[in-house]
Amino acid sequence: MRIIKIISAGLGLLLIAAIAWSIYLLLYINENKGLLEERFSAGLEREVRIEQGLSVRWSLAPTITLDGLWIGNPAWAEGEYLVRADHALVRINLLALLRQRLDVEELTIQGADLRLETAKDGKGNWSFGDDADGDGTDVDLDSITIEDSRLSHRSPDGEVQRANIPEVRLEGVGSDELHFKARFTYRDVPVTATLTSIPSQASHAGGRPFQGDVEMPGTALKVSGALKGPFELASLEVVLKSKQLDLQKSVLSLWNLTAITGSLQGVEGRFKTAGDSTAALLGNLSGELQIDTAAIRLPAEKGGEATDLVLNALNLGVKPQDPMRLKTELVYEKQAYQLDVQG
Repeated sequence: MRIIKIISAGLGLLLIAAIAWSIYLLLYINENKGLLEERFSAGLEREVRIEQGLSVRWSLAPTITLDGLWIGNPAWAEGEYLVRADHALVRINLLALLRQRLDVEELTIQGADLRLETAKDGKGNWSFGDDADGDGTDVDLDSITIEDSRLSHRSPDGEVQRANIPEVRLEGVGSDELHFKARFTYRDVPVTATLTSIPSQASHAGGRPFQGDVEMPGTALKVSGALKGPFELASLEVVLKSKQLDLQKSVLSLWNLTAITGSLQGVEGRFKTAGDSTAALLGNLSGELQIDTAAIRLPAEKGGEATDLVLNALNLGVKPQDPMRLKTELVYEKQAYQLDVQG
């Protein structure tokens, strides 16, 4: 009985300590909202505001809810801000925060308006800090989740593309093991995408394997390969299968193909490459693309009209050190031409 009383007393003291700590934590956070803004601003090297206040949910891993999170843009960007979110749930290492360090274990953004921009020199407004000076505070961030949000991207020529994002989750940020999952809608087409990189399966040559999938209605794209650096490919293999692919209602239009409209029927392709440089990757590219029918419209030039073409039984083959070969039946103004082109 005495042991039970001692245990009960100990649990009671722990409960009282937890309540006292949670009250102190809530008071501290509310009185030091400026400290959070300062730490985030220093860590991201951008202006960060908490426009509507914050609250704390007490647990073994306390979570701070930031209402009205606002993150500014670099000076060169056109837009007012990079992101503005209704709510941001941040799980923080509080001991690190009290020691003036920002250690974010998990970040969940809800109801966000995310406005990406790319400058003419290729720099993106989502790149934080300047590697050259190294004066910014390091931000330790493990995972990011974005829910019920909107995404737009402004290209250097001013064109803006938009997508709705029900869910995006990125785990293992800053580590060698990365997991990415996304569901979004682009031009009324639902898209799901996954990507996984597992360092424990690294090859003897040092490449870090990855694999992923992109799925749209009637279309599936599989990618796999190895990375030798954060954005450096060591090898890549792509497999594409599609019953019907609309060029204006697919993720293909994100890669500067918006000027070409039309649809592809019966698409199958497989390409792979490997190398230690961009030139080597291009030189080692091999694969084949087959399309049953491609009905496309080329944009009109100045003073002209758009051109309608139909390609039947298209076959595009690529081999290292060999010219690219294209075989197809081209139909132009109801006249069919047999093409067999190398170059």
